[in-house]
Amino acid sequence: MLAPMLESARLFNRRFGTTAVVAGVAGAYDYETELRRRDNAGITIQYDNSRSVIADSDLVVTASGTATLETGIIGRPMVIVYKTGWITYQIARRLVKLDTIGLANLVLGEKVVPELIQNQASPENISAELANYRDHQERYLTVREKLLTIPQRLGGIGASDRAAELIGRYL
Repeated sequence: MLAPMLESARLFNRRFGTTAVVAGVAGAYDYETELRRRDNAGITIQYDNSRSVIADSDLVVTASGTATLETGIIGRPMVIVYKTGWITYQIARRLVKLDTIGLANLVLGEKVVPELIQNQASPENISAELANYRDHQERYLTVREKLLTIPQRLGGIGASDRAAELIGRYL
């Protein structure tokens, strides 16, 4: 998902004169090569520092997974993107009957942040969703407020311990 995410950052930066930071994991991907492929003015990489990058950001683009929950707990409006192989997607959509796939949205019980899945996860669509936050401050603030309720919905401090205890009872 890095290539469409970077392209969406380029589009957004060009439109609004902003900067973007990629929170990378050292050794997991050759980010520098990907950045050298095109004009990447205003895009930088910070390794192994995702929480700080998210906290310092106004908007986040993240792949579906636990990162959406982390981003939500920090209270940053985001666009969730997910793309997998065609066959895998076809099987999953027949087996999984959910209206939403992002953990932040699942915890909140509603689609609070946009999810762009498969062909919807294009640079143009990602950039447009980011622009929608920027152009509609009230939406941005409403989403942020809802995201900040995630820790409470998860049970607050000690939720991990409570979950482990509950799981332990069933083992």
